[in-house]
Amino acid sequence: MNRVLKILFFIIIAFNIFFASWYVLHNDIEFTSEVARDLFLLDEISKKKIVLIGPSSTTGLFHGPLWTYINYPAYAIGQGDPVVVGWGWISFIILFLISSYYIGKNLFDSRTGYLFTLMLSIYSVYIAKNLYNPHGAFFLVPAFFFFFIRYIETLKVKYLIIHVLLTGMIIQFQMAIGIPFLILSFLYIALLTIKSQKYLHLLSFSLILLTLSNFLIFNLRHESLLSQQVMKFITSGSSGYHHILQMLEQRFRFMVGGAEILRVDPGNINYILFLILIVFLVFQIVQNKNKKIYFSFLYFYFGYLIISNLNGGGLLYFYLFPLFPLVFLIFSSFSNSKYPKVFMGIFFVIFLLNTFNALDFDIKSSYHSMGKSEWSWMFYKKLALEVFTGKEEFGYFVYSPDVVGYRPKYALFYTEKLYPHKAIYFQKKPVTYLIIAPPPSNNPYMKDEWWRINLLHINKKPESVINFDNGYKIEKYFLSEKEILVPVEQGIDPGIHFR
Repeated sequence: MNRVLKILFFIIIAFNIFFASWYVLHNDIEFTSEVARDLFLLDEISKKKIVLIGPSSTTGLFHGPLWTYINYPAYAIGQGDPVVVGWGWISFIILFLISSYYIGKNLFDSRTGYLFTLMLSIYSVYIAKNLYNPHGAFFLVPAFFFFFIRYIETLKVKYLIIHVLLTGMIIQFQMAIGIPFLILSFLYIALLTIKSQKYLHLLSFSLILLTLSNFLIFNLRHESLLSQQVMKFITSGSSGYHHILQMLEQRFRFMVGGAEILRVDPGNINYILFLILIVFLVFQIVQNKNKKIYFSFLYFYFGYLIISNLNGGGLLYFYLFPLFPLVFLIFSSFSNSKYPKVFMGIFFVIFLLNTFNALDFDIKSSYHSMGKSEWSWMFYKKLALEVFTGKEEFGYFVYSPDVVGYRPKYALFYTEKLYPHKAIYFQKKPVTYLIIAPPPSNNPYMKDEWWRINLLHINKKPESVINFDNGYKIEKYFLSEKEILVPVEQGIDPGIHFR
């Protein structure tokens, strides 16, 4: 029977990897602004080779360039094709599933390894079409936790060194996760080393400077810009008793009800599931099972809730989802609890619901979005090809309500490589195209007319217009020499300044 279950496990994992690859198998990815921005950053690496910072964060600071570098091989192989980068994401997911089985098995037992991998494999179906830098932290958090546990159980410094290096990598991917985890890890291990008289082990934390050396160099080269931003971040934000209570309340609700044990929650079911997790966890601790592991989970998960108050704003979704694998790991470990049949029943109901929702909400809905939705790379590729179908040289401009317009800009940038010496980026020519994104649904007044008339100084009717069902449009203009000589306003294209 065990052999049959193992075969069934590998069949399910294979199917989940297949469905996680669904978009790239259809030459598409979910083309969000973050993904398009990352592709421009990848192009920056192809030109500069060495870069010191990655995408910007909501705090005004910068993440590290590690996510950009690990995506670069796929970018180079595909010569900028986002679908090839998407295949790189699938390779990350496969490696992540393999490592997760190893972690679950070695922290608990093989059954936990199987269940943990199953949970992550079906979750991967939801996320594989659109990965960006916080997913790097998502992939590393289980390993961060594993080597922390190995160190506190054995006091072998090699585990601490790996743990610290992983912490630095998490900071590179997502500072809002990595820095609180670094603080929590250092405090715990400092007390442990004092108690065990392993004082020199604390020197392992000096390796964090190596993993963050790019920030130090950038800070020196740019007149302490990062130091100033850090101080501004620390000293900014609201204060006061009531504000602190509101932040704690928001974080507590988010971290209890926001953990996506059930990915599609019809209404507060995840609160109940998290309560079940706590109940089983208490049973395990009372029975003296894996106490160090469970207390460490509570320490990091709820310690993060407290430390994250350094950020004066609310806890955002992408600050939380990298912690989901940690929740899934602990949840899966209850297969060896006092009530294994009860837990296994709960587990497989959750797994089946997540599978059904993945097939229904992601796979089935893809037929209506691929090549049509404003979140589809295939659509932007089709849009760009419409512009490049003519024989004449042309100039083009891109309008987007978010100003940066990374998605249509990258589609045109990529297509321009296929048709060299044909398009002139953000310059007026006798034939000029305007690629125009629709206004946001909640602000229909953010249309393109003001931009076109006041910034481009094109005040005439287009020669032709191509309208797309999702609201995008392409306007074609024939400009006279006099109209071409009227310059566009400075700063109309911010490039990747906002990263």
